[in-house]
Amino acid sequence: MNAAARRGQSQILLFNGTGKVPVGVTVSEWLRLRKLCRSDRNAADVWRQLERILASDSFARARANARKFLAFIVSRALLGRSQHLKETVIAIGVFQRLADFDSARSSTVRVAAASLRRRLGCFYCGEGYRDPILISIPSGTYVPRIARRIAAQERSDVSTRLTRNTKSRE
Repeated sequence: MNAAARRGQSQILLFNGTGKVPVGVTVSEWLRLRKLCRSDRNAADVWRQLERILASDSFARARANARKFLAFIVSRALLGRSQHLKETVIAIGVFQRLADFDSARSSTVRVAAASLRRRLGCFYCGEGYRDPILISIPSGTYVPRIARRIAAQERSDVSTRLTRNTKSRE
């Protein structure tokens, strides 16, 4: 019996790029995410970006735990549970550690997070260079930062407005 079963959670199914339950997300969470994505366009956009990242060449060569880790933290953030993204929770949910996991003795989660940060950086430098949504994991936290990329035209419009505002004050 694995750790998820001992905690009474649904078994985690594998991501296969077809909208099925991704690695790192329980069936009950997936059902809530699907409902959320149907009603919230921003959540749907973030979820599509996560699927794109997980299906990319950068992540195709990654260990299953890297994909599972990313799906785990992004799904928790979308469900409004990012305050619970602590090292022990991730160790139990992603790496199937027991509830008595001691983060002082094991650097598993910290090492995996550093690797995931690098892999995301590589993705956005390559395949995801022009993607409209950026998902990153700032150092010192496991809570993903999700942001929209400002298009070049929007940047130029903002720059023009700022320049006009500055000149009008002179």
